[in-house]
Amino acid sequence: MYIAGGTTGISVGSSVSGVTIQYVTAGIDQTGVNSGMTYGVSLAGSSNTVQNVTAANSTYGIYITGSSNTITTSYVGITSGNSDVSNVTAGIYVSGNSNTIGGTTTATANYIPYNDNWGIQIDGGATSNTVKINYIGYKTDKTTAAGNGQHGITIRTSSNGNTIGNASPAQAPYIGNSGQNGIDIRSSSNITINNAQIDNSTGHGVYLTGASDIDFNTVAITDSAQEGIAYYDNSYGDVTDSTITGNTLNGIAYSTGGAFTFDGNTISNNTQNGLSGYNSNNAVTITDNALNANGARCIYQNIVSSTVTITGNTVSSSGSEGIN
Repeated sequence: MYIAGGTTGISVGSSVSGVTIQYVTAGIDQTGVNSGMTYGVSLAGSSNTVQNVTAANSTYGIYITGSSNTITTSYVGITSGNSDVSNVTAGIYVSGNSNTIGGTTTATANYIPYNDNWGIQIDGGATSNTVKINYIGYKTDKTTAAGNGQHGITIRTSSNGNTIGNASPAQAPYIGNSGQNGIDIRSSSNITINNAQIDNSTGHGVYLTGASDIDFNTVAITDSAQEGIAYYDNSYGDVTDSTITGNTLNGIAYSTGGAFTFDGNTISNNTQNGLSGYNSNNAVTITDNALNANGARCIYQNIVSSTVTITGNTVSSSGSEGIN
């Protein structure tokens, strides 16, 4: 079914639940021309399912203000035949709570490339949402670059307690080729990122500003044009069992904020420092990391009035000092 006229392709009201929307193309006609809708699918209700939907519209492909909705097996900014049918603002917008974006297997993943600004936007105080397996910034072959214009995922405006990825690596997103940052988190807290793979960002792999308790577990961040992870402006959190490699600036940069723990990570082949801390922090704990072949120092601590614990790390092949 093609829906290519009006403001919204399909609108599910706030009192509606239990609806399944599937096999719909919203916002483009049979020839693939974008009709300029505001929303392809709008979900204000709860416990609804969107699957096998193609969404391409002038503002948002899928717009979610309700709760406990699930989006799987859909094409947002792209067709199943890999045509660019981008959304202008974001592929998927979420301001509701407890929604799930993405499936639990590659067969139920969403494809979210080509959107002019953001792939997924979580905003407006949204909480307890989960982003599972999605290919954000890739065509349907899962490898060919088709980046979103700005960030792959952005979380903003006190949108606390959300999760990107899953304890199972098979249920985590692939985020690549972003025009700015792979993940961008601003003024939000208690965000957990599990098993995500973030590659080839034009900006930072992950950029954090005013973001507290942002924790990474078993994440791979590679080949960013700036930092792998940038904790700035009172941002803080933990990075555990992750791989941070091949980034053009520092592997992980962190400045004024709360306590940091970096444990069990592989941080290698970053052009500047592996770990780079500066300005005044609270406690910094650096334990059991493998830091190898970073272009300047493997660990650089230019910190005032902090408790810094460095123990059990393997440091080798630095461009200058191993630890400064």
